[in-house]
Amino acid sequence: MKKREKKQKIKKPKDPRPFAQRHPKWNTFFAFIILILLGIGAFFLLKIIGKGIIKFINSLIDLSSKLDAVIIVALITAIVTIISGVISKVIDYKQKRNEYLSQKREEPYAEFINVYYKMQEKASKQELYYPDEMFDDIQKFQKKLMLWGSNRVVKAWIAYRTNASLDGTNVLFYMENILYAIRKDIGYKNLGKGKLLSMSINDFVSRR
Repeated sequence: MKKREKKQKIKKPKDPRPFAQRHPKWNTFFAFIILILLGIGAFFLLKIIGKGIIKFINSLIDLSSKLDAVIIVALITAIVTIISGVISKVIDYKQKRNEYLSQKREEPYAEFINVYYKMQEKASKQELYYPDEMFDDIQKFQKKLMLWGSNRVVKAWIAYRTNASLDGTNVLFYMENILYAIRKDIGYKNLGKGKLLSMSINDFVSRR
């Protein structure tokens, strides 16, 4: 009984680690072998695919040499007609889409410009643009802007809303960025910082 107890005590506990951790050298060797086998398999696969492509090209060349010149011209004409037809459809779709969006954007953009000029008018007459009135005017065009406004106009409007707490001049520049974004949708280029503001604010350039 004592001998058996000694034998049981001598037994080493089973190593719970996976094979890769217990035998890192063997693990590296097997990984290297697998990598070589994968490389050989990929080489033969590419070789087979390459042969298939070459055969296909050769068959096309043989076919084209057997076909009559008139048939080749007819095939080329048909292909060109199909491609040009697809391109014209895509261009036509884009034009109609742009026209549709332009019509939908016209109203919110005009409403924003009305708010802008209303703000300038109130400021020039030293009248208050009451928060409730401003809120109603902004909400009126902002709902339509969310649906129909271009990405550049929406981003410019968000930038204005984010920086509305800055001093008057800087806020006006953010407002001008919205106007430029609207003009870009119509197809006009940027005139430069402060140019549009000088149209509605007297001596704006000299006061900057």
